[in-house]
Amino acid sequence: MATRDDEEAHDDKAAHDEDAHSDKVAHDVTDNNQIDEMDIDLDVGQEANSSDLLGIEVKSDKEAYEIYNNYAYQKGFSVRKGKFRKRSDQVTIFMRQFVCSYEGFKGKSVEPKVYNKLDTRTGCKAFRQFDVDKLGVYICVKHGMVHNHDMVSKDKRQWLRSHREVTSQQLSFISSLKESGIPVADAIRHMIKEVGGRDTLGFIPWDAYNALHKQKEGKIEGCDTNQLIKMFRQREAEECDFYYDFEVDDGGHIVNFLWRDGRMRRGYDIFGDLLVHDTTYRTNKYDMICGPFVGMNHHSKNIMFGVGFIYNEKTGSFVWLFHTILKSIGGRAPVTIITD
Repeated sequence: MATRDDEEAHDDKAAHDEDAHSDKVAHDVTDNNQIDEMDIDLDVGQEANSSDLLGIEVKSDKEAYEIYNNYAYQKGFSVRKGKFRKRSDQVTIFMRQFVCSYEGFKGKSVEPKVYNKLDTRTGCKAFRQFDVDKLGVYICVKHGMVHNHDMVSKDKRQWLRSHREVTSQQLSFISSLKESGIPVADAIRHMIKEVGGRDTLGFIPWDAYNALHKQKEGKIEGCDTNQLIKMFRQREAEECDFYYDFEVDDGGHIVNFLWRDGRMRRGYDIFGDLLVHDTTYRTNKYDMICGPFVGMNHHSKNIMFGVGFIYNEKTGSFVWLFHTILKSIGGRAPVTIITD
């Protein structure tokens, strides 16, 4: 399906391919729900052994993560947050673990995916455990240093997941160029040229797309989405043939939604042979994509069949949107579809 953002969609696919290649080189593939890690220069000393690391005290979860991540960079592996335990108040924690990114094994998904990520988890047991006192001080009490996989060489460590970061300044620069109509891939290429190469950029293109996605996700306020669903439910109760549906992501945020009223349904029943779908419109506040479904009556006037809003122009969004509009109109597909 051709859209106004075909170039960015193509760049998005290319960025994913490059990310998969980097993960294969670095042997470090992790879940999408990993935290955004920081790469801060902390001096943890020379060839640290277990006794050197035990007893280290830091003041926050972030500092504890950073000091282990810095140690991991020196050794040639990547880390992620592990399990934690809370006190009886169910608010404060008294134990936190950070683990090697190779820890555990990935579960097998029952749903088919468009692509499968390279799975390199080996059940590695390396970790660092901190006990947290009531004042919030993190004290290193355990450090498992034995890995069951090879370390990454120095020239490839910058590609490991926990050692990549899109800084706030870089994200702001990419966002401003994107708002000016410059594709994200072009913005990244400009940044690579400015810093003197990919190795000194500090992240890969896929990280930038993820950072932009999270930034956009943060703009969608819960109060507005709650009001939207409340309005839909009220209209559904008051109108005999009002239809709406919405899709949420893993975090419970609304990413796509669609509605149509009874008049739109009756219009489709009569003039639904031709359906025009256009995604050139966007909302100002949330930058969501408005995709109305329009037809033409016997007076050559446009009539509306339904209105959908999608979060992005990826294949999954359009699959959901077209399945939903088809469901809302009784499953009768149009004879002809025209898109932008």
